[in-house]
Amino acid sequence: MLIDATNNEGISLTAFAGLIGVSRDTVYRWIREHSDFSDAVSRARPARVLFLERKLLRARKGAETSAAVFALKNADPEEWRDVRSVDRKRYERPTEPRTWCGRPTHRA
Repeated sequence: MLIDATNNEGISLTAFAGLIGVSRDTVYRWIREHSDFSDAVSRARPARVLFLERKLLRARKGAETSAAVFALKNADPEEWRDVRSVDRKRYERPTEPRTWCGRPTHRA
């Protein structure tokens, strides 16, 4: 199917819609209404991510790398999101006063 072939090139569903001369809404309607088309899109999405990951691995530093990372974050946000975690325990104050050799210490 054409969708499989074009996503092997890394293009989005919006670009695919432009390639075949229909709106993006039409493509999404086809996904809802035609199970074969929906299956093809489901196969094509991971193929697109594979294409983009290989492109990133071949990329040199600079704009090409940034563009590939940007594309991957949009193509597969679950796997390519920026993860920020905070270890809250590290920042909690102790509940008991600190002691040194059995004597309380003063906190500044």
